[in-house]
Amino acid sequence: MKIKLRKADSEGMNSLLISKGNKPRRGVVKKCNTCGLEMYVRPCHIYRQKYCSRACAFKGKIKGKPLTCVICGNEYYRPPSQVRLRGSSCCSIPCRTLYLSKVMTGKKKTYQQLRGEESPLWRGGKSSTYHILRNRCDYKWWRQSVFERDDYTCQTCGVRSSVGVAVELHPHHIKSFTHYPELRYDITNGVTVCKVCHGLYTAKQKLRGFK
Repeated sequence: MKIKLRKADSEGMNSLLISKGNKPRRGVVKKCNTCGLEMYVRPCHIYRQKYCSRACAFKGKIKGKPLTCVICGNEYYRPPSQVRLRGSSCCSIPCRTLYLSKVMTGKKKTYQQLRGEESPLWRGGKSSTYHILRNRCDYKWWRQSVFERDDYTCQTCGVRSSVGVAVELHPHHIKSFTHYPELRYDITNGVTVCKVCHGLYTAKQKLRGFK
């Protein structure tokens, strides 16, 4: 395949070929394969450079055709392999949420309305109460507060993370998480310990019948 190159006009010099310094420009002028704008190409890049910018290079490498969202009607792009293997009908997560709610329940609902039993993926509440309590925002706030108060240092052996040494820290309930529900998120009932020390604490509590 021959590449058509456009050199400077004999009558008037192309503005892209006019040197901005002391050395003359020995390259050529080509057109971008994506936007069609003229660009100056150095001699060493004559047979390689096809685009005027990275944005045009990205658009030029896109394969497939633009798709149309079934919810909002906007055009979007997905790789052909993804469309072939997974399929694609929505441009974003909010649109996909509305699409699933319409297909599975027959009504359009927002993301906030598709939580809990209203979600089409609801499986009868299989998550245990212990798992739900451990993933609440209150527990995450309590955990972070305990770590900050103890300066991210194990209060039993004094170990902490440093450069090149990673220490896994756990927030430990001084009084049992199960038997003292009113103290579950009390900062004074928490202490920072490392993984090894936490295992020793847990083993002692199990021997006494606590969890």
